[in-house]
Amino acid sequence: MDGLVGALVVWGIALVVIAPQGLGGFLKTGKVQLSRERLAMVLALLGTHTFAPVTTGAEVLANPVVLERAVRGVLSVLALIVVFPVLMERVRSSSRIGRGVGAVMLYGLVALVSTLYSVSALVTGAKVVELAAGLIVVLAVALSADSRTELRRMVKFVVLLEAALVVGAIAGYFLVPDRFQANEYRPGFILPFAMNAPYNHSNELSASAALVAAYALATAFTADQRRARSYWFALFVLATFGLILASGRQGLIMWLISVLVLLWVLRRRLLMLLVGPAAVVGYVAYSDALWAAFVRNQPETLATLSDRTLFWQAAFDAWLRHPWTGFGFGAGGRFVALEVVNEGQITSLHSGYMEALIGVGLLGLLPLAYAAFRASVWSLQALRARVDVPIAILLVPLLLHAGVSLGFAAWLTADFVVFVCIVALADLQGLQRRREFEQVGRVGLP
Repeated sequence: MDGLVGALVVWGIALVVIAPQGLGGFLKTGKVQLSRERLAMVLALLGTHTFAPVTTGAEVLANPVVLERAVRGVLSVLALIVVFPVLMERVRSSSRIGRGVGAVMLYGLVALVSTLYSVSALVTGAKVVELAAGLIVVLAVALSADSRTELRRMVKFVVLLEAALVVGAIAGYFLVPDRFQANEYRPGFILPFAMNAPYNHSNELSASAALVAAYALATAFTADQRRARSYWFALFVLATFGLILASGRQGLIMWLISVLVLLWVLRRRLLMLLVGPAAVVGYVAYSDALWAAFVRNQPETLATLSDRTLFWQAAFDAWLRHPWTGFGFGAGGRFVALEVVNEGQITSLHSGYMEALIGVGLLGLLPLAYAAFRASVWSLQALRARVDVPIAILLVPLLLHAGVSLGFAAWLTADFVVFVCIVALADLQGLQRRREFEQVGRVGLP
């Protein structure tokens, strides 16, 4: 339960600051005013930071119901109870569900059906409830009167929640080193030990830091007010510092590519004349030290991407047995593929794409891929037009993260929530263009 308690404490403090009325309003009223959608989102994501003790796959199948998993289920159900009345009210007054969100819903439906043939129906059912909680919250936001604005606010809200976890881990790294330093097994890029947290592994902290850094830098570049630019740039620096402490190579790559894309889109001269040449000179001068930091004194792990290629090969071999349906959402990876590797003590395949493939097969992966395609087209167009850049840039770390960790392509995570919000924004743009086309057609009629 340490993960849940830690996330609850950090988010409890953060919500006072990021809530609409801010710290001043809290000091006056003693209340944190959150909409139903935001409250439901906090409840849903809290469950993702509640970790059961790591045991073998066989032991989990023999005793799947433990306290931590029960708490996760309760939080997901509470999230559904909080947001369901809002969804029903908006469904009656609106039917604006686009193709991308529809594809994600189809992915969720396949996940639900997979409960019928899953290698662990209870585990799959619990994962489906979690996924439904996050999906329904975003759906309720997408059906609101000013859905485009509310979707942007939800993305910002989730990113700030992730930022709070990173900042909390940074504070813990120096104040409570016994709990926030991976001093037994994981060296850092610069310092002896990588940053860890009871509520997130080092890799997840680095990925969250990269996501926050991309959003913060894009917002700093595009904000109108100088004070706002200063705040967001400070958050970018803080997130980058957190990424270095966490020392996750996946986060570093996500950060690097996102920053390069942002500089190319918004500060091309700066990239070409200053940042690019400085980076080249720095790499030439310190290549040995940079490489040593990147491999964390463990160069042998690069050949298999820290054993990821072994996991993926086992998953691919298992998937060939049931290519269309998979083995059950959230269950195929651990209880089928990873049983061949270390008896299922590894909890995931470290690739959301592979988790989806072996969990729900092609029937589930194809609609998810279609949603990702629509989101990618929207993000590319937004970056070219320099519109919604802070949100559009997030698809870069999201796509990269899902390749080497769970990301948005497995069960419920913050990545999944942000991804569905981007898909919903892409749908809104598509709906708007269709309306404009229809209006032009009516005007052209004799």
